[in-house]
Amino acid sequence: MQLLDIKARPHSTGNRIDVTWVNPEPDSFSGVRVMRREGTHPTSPDNGILVVDDLTGERECSVVDKNLKGETVYYYSLFPFNGDPREYITDTRNRVSAMATASYDFAGQMMDLLPGIYHRYDTIPPGEPFPEGMYEEDKKRGQLRRFLDIPGSQLDQLYSFTKAMLHLYEVDRVDGNLLDLLGQWIGWDTDFTLEIARRRNELRNAPIWYKTVGAIPNVEATIKRVSGWESRTKEFVHNVFLSNRPERLNLWERQKNE
Repeated sequence: MQLLDIKARPHSTGNRIDVTWVNPEPDSFSGVRVMRREGTHPTSPDNGILVVDDLTGERECSVVDKNLKGETVYYYSLFPFNGDPREYITDTRNRVSAMATASYDFAGQMMDLLPGIYHRYDTIPPGEPFPEGMYEEDKKRGQLRRFLDIPGSQLDQLYSFTKAMLHLYEVDRVDGNLLDLLGQWIGWDTDFTLEIARRRNELRNAPIWYKTVGAIPNVEATIKRVSGWESRTKEFVHNVFLSNRPERLNLWERQKNE
């Protein structure tokens, strides 16, 4: 069963990602399990870190994933379930990813750059009753300081995305959606049927594969690429096609006159 309109967005406060989706069959699948991993998508309901077991049975659902690392891409898999015991539905279309941004407190830095008179007259916090949805820290801040959170949070996100660009060439850290681009740069065809972790491994070993010349080095590189094991290969052409003549081990000597 495919969930609809799956989205993951980094929150402007930093270190947080909001995941939303639409359950087209809330009567048949009353719950959705959301799992999270770094580097690749979870492949099963028990693979990765549990974010939420949604049992609301509503059509439009959302979850807030907090305390994440900044400049880090997180991969989510959603597994609808029903019945008791649960029967999970695994569908590769129920996947999404997003990069969590960090908080660099640009709003506080801009406030510190203002003359002291602005700080003096911005010490009156909002009175009760507080507006609905106001953060606890904003209840102790003045209006100017709260206003600077609007551009400051956007500057935090811009700085995080700019800083993350320094790692776009790193196979282990780059967003999985950009692996195909890295592969094109070195002439490697991406196999989209593989999991992202397998695609990273393909790109990681591609330079070693290109360096090999001959049948034996290619066989050894293929074995290492598939299994991860080191191997030693011997060519038995002399034994197979010339069985009546054993392989010779010749010793050569050369004398150099000074």
